[in-house]
Amino acid sequence: MDIPRFYTGNALPTGLGYGWYVQRLKETVDRVYEESGEKVLLVGHSAGGWLARAAMSDGVWCDNSDDENEGIDGRGERVEEEQSGNDRKAVIRTADRISCLVTIGAIHKVPADPATCVTRGVLKNTDQLYPGALLRDEGVGYVTVGGSAIMGVEGKNSDKSNYSSSLSDADDLYSVRGEGSASKVAYTSYKSVCGEGNVIGDGVVPLAWTGLDGAKNIELDGVIHSINEAGTTIPTDKWYGSDGVIDQWLPTALKEAGIDSDD
Repeated sequence: MDIPRFYTGNALPTGLGYGWYVQRLKETVDRVYEESGEKVLLVGHSAGGWLARAAMSDGVWCDNSDDENEGIDGRGERVEEEQSGNDRKAVIRTADRISCLVTIGAIHKVPADPATCVTRGVLKNTDQLYPGALLRDEGVGYVTVGGSAIMGVEGKNSDKSNYSSSLSDADDLYSVRGEGSASKVAYTSYKSVCGEGNVIGDGVVPLAWTGLDGAKNIELDGVIHSINEAGTTIPTDKWYGSDGVIDQWLPTALKEAGIDSDD
C-alpha cells in the first residue's frame, strides 16, 4: 500500500495522494486527442507541471490488452506491439499523445533537505524516475517558464523596484494581516520549497527551481505565480496566464510542439 510510503516520505506519484490527479490528466489528454485527432500541447501550472511529468512517465502512455481491439489506438491506428511470452500487448507511447510539455511556475527540484518536502517524497520520486526532458529524444518538446519578480526577505521590508499596482495593494493587506510584505511572504514560501528564503522567484516558487535539464528554460521578469497575489483575492495582470505574459512564452511552446504559429 502507498500509506506507509507516504508517512516515511517516500510516496509515489501514482499513490493515494496524487494518483487521482495523474489519472485525471491522462483521461483528459486521451479525450482531447480522440476528439481532435492531434497530439496535445500540455500546459501544467505549479504542481500541475511536475505531475504532468509523472503522467508522461518513462514514455509508455498505456498498455492496451483488449482482445478484439488489440494493437489499435483511439483513432483506429495500429500501435507498437510488445511480445512477452504468449501475451501480446499494444503499447501506446507518450510521444504518440503529447507533442510538448510546458510547465509554468512548476517545482522541478526537491528541497536541500528532502525530508522537508511537503509532497512526502512524491516530487523526489518523480524526479528520480523521470529525470529532466526524458522524452525529448522521442520527439516530445519541453518548455519551462519561471518568474523573476520578488526577492525573498526575512524581515518586513519590501523591495518595491519591480512592483505592480496589485503587488503594492497586496503589501498593504499583508501589513494589516501581519505577514509584513510580499517579500516576507515570498521568503516563507521559497524556504519551504528549496530550503532557502533569500532567493528570487515568482512570489511562491524560486526561479532556480522552475528549470528542467534539457528543456527550453524561460525566465520572465516581473511575473507572479498565480492569478491573484499570493494568499489574497487581489487580481494581477502579471501572472503566467495574463494576456501580455502568454505572448512571452507561447511562441517557444508552439515551436517546441512543432506547431506553425501562423495557423
